[in-house]
Amino acid sequence: MKLSAVDGSLDAGFQASASSIGQIMVRGSFLYASGRWSSPGGDTALMARWSLDTGMRDPNFAPSFGDDAGGQFAFDLQGRIYIDHATGIGRILADGSVDSPWTSTYVGYPVVALAASGAALYVAVPAQFYDQWAVHKLRPSDGAIEPAFQVVMRGQIRALHADADGVWIGGDIYALNDSSGDHSGFLRDDSNGNFDATRTPACLCSVTDIEPGVAAGTLDLYGSIAGVGEEARLGIAQITDQGADRGEVSSVEAAGTARSVVRQADGHVLVGGSFFKVGSHATRNVARFNVNGTLDRGFSSEAIATATVLSVIPIDGYIYLAGHSGFAAAWISCIRRPEH
Repeated sequence: MKLSAVDGSLDAGFQASASSIGQIMVRGSFLYASGRWSSPGGDTALMARWSLDTGMRDPNFAPSFGDDAGGQFAFDLQGRIYIDHATGIGRILADGSVDSPWTSTYVGYPVVALAASGAALYVAVPAQFYDQWAVHKLRPSDGAIEPAFQVVMRGQIRALHADADGVWIGGDIYALNDSSGDHSGFLRDDSNGNFDATRTPACLCSVTDIEPGVAAGTLDLYGSIAGVGEEARLGIAQITDQGADRGEVSSVEAAGTARSVVRQADGHVLVGGSFFKVGSHATRNVARFNVNGTLDRGFSSEAIATATVLSVIPIDGYIYLAGHSGFAAAWISCIRRPEH
């Protein structure tokens, strides 16, 4: 499936399918996807990648850990990939080969978020008790858990973002390390697991994704965003990497479930999910908003009206969608913006 990014109309082009899809990400000149993929050798690959230039799948990139499907994954600064699968976390080298000598300490299942920096790998998993979640810090050298890093919280963790001296944690979080208090869905811990109040902004409700912002030194927070006393709305907030609120919020309302909200470099906002109305306008499963927050009515979603969109990724002149259609196989499609 390939749609025009100008009007959303169906066009022949990039299409890929799998029995399951875990996560998609653009890195360099490739689109990467975890899940359960067929491989040229007949085995089950837990990842696949496609060239952004040609749209062709790389036949030499088909890492496998037996019959496991791939889930959450993250790149480190050396281009290595850490990926969750049924029996633990594995490491894949830049050429797609499995780093067989490397294995992590088992940290729990399912892994809901992974984030890698040059010095550490952070992993979010359910903790021992109901409604408790833990973030573990692993050493990239041998996969062992750093025992001094102890972070347990109540609520739900949905996203991690690591840097050189700590980790940002997003989700629905209302207590940290058995302390009371509303942490508003987004907080900062340093590399020792200590809560960093000076870099934790207020007035954020439920953060589902954390990505580097368009401007240097900023982070975009996706999810339910609201100010004090305001009703939560699906949208994007922006902070500096020191935790200061930049006061820039783009938000929309959707009747249904919105699973992915992304701001394009030109300021347009893309929303994907399983919904039938955005604002007061009937539109299904994928929508685009203008810079001023109004619905882009020239962008139709009828071509994927029966599909649930799990991820939306704009890159250069393309928009990639990942999702599934009922009980059918999962898929990745591409919307291409024609040259002007």
